[in-house]
Amino acid sequence: VLGEVLHLPEWAVQRIWWSLLLCLAFFGVVRLAQRLGLGTPWAQVVAGFAYVLTPRLTTLVGATSVEVWPMALAPWVLLPLVRGSREGSTRRAAALSALVVATCGGVNAVAVSAVLPRGVLWILTRAAGPRKWPLLGWWTLFTVLATFWWWGPLLLMGRYSPPFLDYIEN
Repeated sequence: VLGEVLHLPEWAVQRIWWSLLLCLAFFGVVRLAQRLGLGTPWAQVVAGFAYVLTPRLTTLVGATSVEVWPMALAPWVLLPLVRGSREGSTRRAAALSALVVATCGGVNAVAVSAVLPRGVLWILTRAAGPRKWPLLGWWTLFTVLATFWWWGPLLLMGRYSPPFLDYIEN
């Protein structure tokens, strides 16, 4: 919509979108490495580039960039959970992470659900303590609520619609 308002050519809007995806992925990995205290600043930047330049990201961004969106946001899903597992409000951390999950989109449920194990694995691999289980509980609740906007209608549509997957998938 902003491209239309600014009278930008479609190819320019497309390139801006691709740049946004790749920058989100890059800075998400860099911030996550910083938050985890992994490597030197130079190594964190290299890790960001390595993530952005993976074959999966680079080959999909031009063809079906909407499937790259959850992968670009995956590090951002983890960032609040990393902090929440150490300090601050577990409810706030879980809510912020679930908010990022909500913005992963509902175009491809499999692509969005591929982001979820990262959060679960992060929380489950934390040392036992007073933060672990509340964080998992809040994150589960908020993530279910955050994704309801697409899985609720999907289940309803599956109940009443013809089996269109038989015609589009082989």
